[in-house]
Amino acid sequence: MRSLAFLAIVLMASSAAAGAEPTAAVKKTYSRGEALCKNMSLSTLTGKSPWLAMGVGGAYEYFQASEAERANLGFFAQPAVWISILLLVLLVAFKDVVLSAFSYLKMPLDAIAEILHTTGWFVGLIYLGTAAFGADPPANETASLGFAAGPDGGLGLAGDLLTWLLMAVVHTAVWIVFNTVEVLIILNPVPYVDTALKSIRTFMIAVLALAAQFHPFLGFAVALPVILLSFWFVRWAWRFLLLGWTFSYDTIRGWFRKSADLPLPVRAFASWSLKGVPLFACGTVERRGNTIDFIYRKWLFFRKVHAIDPTGASVSSGVLSPLLAIGGNGVYLTLLRFPPRYVGHETQLASHFGLGDPADGSFQAGFRAIVRQLGTLFRPAIGPAR
Repeated sequence: MRSLAFLAIVLMASSAAAGAEPTAAVKKTYSRGEALCKNMSLSTLTGKSPWLAMGVGGAYEYFQASEAERANLGFFAQPAVWISILLLVLLVAFKDVVLSAFSYLKMPLDAIAEILHTTGWFVGLIYLGTAAFGADPPANETASLGFAAGPDGGLGLAGDLLTWLLMAVVHTAVWIVFNTVEVLIILNPVPYVDTALKSIRTFMIAVLALAAQFHPFLGFAVALPVILLSFWFVRWAWRFLLLGWTFSYDTIRGWFRKSADLPLPVRAFASWSLKGVPLFACGTVERRGNTIDFIYRKWLFFRKVHAIDPTGASVSSGVLSPLLAIGGNGVYLTLLRFPPRYVGHETQLASHFGLGDPADGSFQAGFRAIVRQLGTLFRPAIGPAR
């Protein structure tokens, strides 16, 4: 929330400094290089948080335009549009700050937020198209926080199309990587971690927006490391994206339909403790002879099989969804995480894999196990129990 307030202050201060005459728009033409830098900053901003960028960008463009120019502003600069978007952003912020403490609401609301974030990626592509094609010359010449494209550089429709494709690639890569924040929020059962993660992301948006407002080249200099790191981590973040989509779909689908039969084939995601398998790799799980095989694809094409020794393994109820874990005495290492569609099917999963009765892997059970372990450590110092 503090970061949202900071961004609002930056925008208001920039608008106030636009000129002595409040109804006159600030005009500035950009060279082709400056326009490209602004478009790359815009793509990075929109990729980080599409709805926030579109809402703030539309509001900024509206207040920067004169009364005469407002009638010709684009779709996203219309008050009905950017006000609706900002209200949506505020509702999500309210969920992250206040409703995060209500555990029974957290997972469903996080699933809805992930769906909204995915929708924002698609709408963001349209938003970037309005900037790349720049049909309205006054909007093209309006100086803003990277929220409007530079002037037509004379490249024609083909040049505008290439610009939009480049912006779309950058936007998509950044969006996939920063969508990891949404997935971590889904997996996190602890309140207010959501608030910290979203605040950090919003602060990064504010810094980039301020740099782009100061000069297009400075905005691009701030955006460039984010763009390069996004392309580097996109393959890793793609697995998080699949997990987020699957958990969100299963959660929402569970409101309307629950199956009494075990969903087959059994699907799961690899956890930290499954050595030799990429984190959150998605695959199927089968019992084959003396092993439980996790079958996934590396680089989306190469089929890989990871054999798991079932000795000491058990199905656990988990905090958010069932787990395949190994260990005992209440302390387990998670090997596989099953999607929410398997909630309530723990006994069937255990039978399907030839394992014993499911274990209680809830947050409360984990806390009790930690207390027992601490009691075991300190009991020699305090003497035997009476």
